[in-house]
Amino acid sequence: MENTNPKSLPEARSYANFSPIFAKFPPWSGMATDQFQVSTSGSLIRRRFVEVDVPPDVSAPRLVQAPYPRINEEFFEWIDLLEAIDCAKDSFCMVEVGAGYGRWMVAAACAVRNHRPMPFKLVGIEAESDHFAMMKQHFLDNGIDPDDHWLIEAACNGDGRDVFFAVGSPVEWYGQAIVREDFKMAQFPEARSIKVPAVALQGILEKLARVDLIDMDVQGAEAEIVEAAIGAMTEQVKRVHIGTHGHDLEERLRTVFREADWRCCNDFPCQTKVETNYGEIAFGDGVQTWINL
Repeated sequence: MENTNPKSLPEARSYANFSPIFAKFPPWSGMATDQFQVSTSGSLIRRRFVEVDVPPDVSAPRLVQAPYPRINEEFFEWIDLLEAIDCAKDSFCMVEVGAGYGRWMVAAACAVRNHRPMPFKLVGIEAESDHFAMMKQHFLDNGIDPDDHWLIEAACNGDGRDVFFAVGSPVEWYGQAIVREDFKMAQFPEARSIKVPAVALQGILEKLARVDLIDMDVQGAEAEIVEAAIGAMTEQVKRVHIGTHGHDLEERLRTVFREADWRCCNDFPCQTKVETNYGEIAFGDGVQTWINL
């Protein structure tokens, strides 16, 4: 995961200069074993979630200095997450749609605990059953009781109707998505499609008072979800970070957010190289950040 050594960066490229938010949320340091990777905010990530053929860990806990995030497409996700926490009032609520093992939710929870202690509520939506089990374990590994939060084993779409969803190869691949019934993928021959329940985002938001951040990575369903939920989002959500997966989808998102009077903070198309305030960055997934005025 992140392994940038901030001391190797020229002083002029300090992270505080890149974004002042890192002065408020400096990287974590603490004890961890080699069984875990450690994120900027101090969340512990089991290596077996992201690495194939991980040997048994027999190491003793040691002092670990967490890294700053890499300056790539995920850098903007870190900024959005930390700024959302910084802007929260008396509590913090986050919804992660297409959550995988809950990486960003748990990173947020650790940042809250370490730097802005307050009550927090996490909502994770994930349809791939192995990833869903990993998410529960990831919560426990970081001292978070899954039963205190809302973890939903389902896909997310515009209308909440059941869908066919790609599953399988959970460690090697995190691109599972809503697919056709006859889905096959040569790169991952174990992958297959199964019918799964789905939820509509607007139905989730109806049960929440206020959401400080939605983090969405749904492999092509993003425009459908937002178009259906924009009314509820405008009523209840402060900030949205979306990983985008097609230029037509990106334009649909721009249209729906602008028509609802949201402000765009980041808009980097997928599969492009873009000169940003932090240098040239290659975007696989695109990035859009919208703030509710």
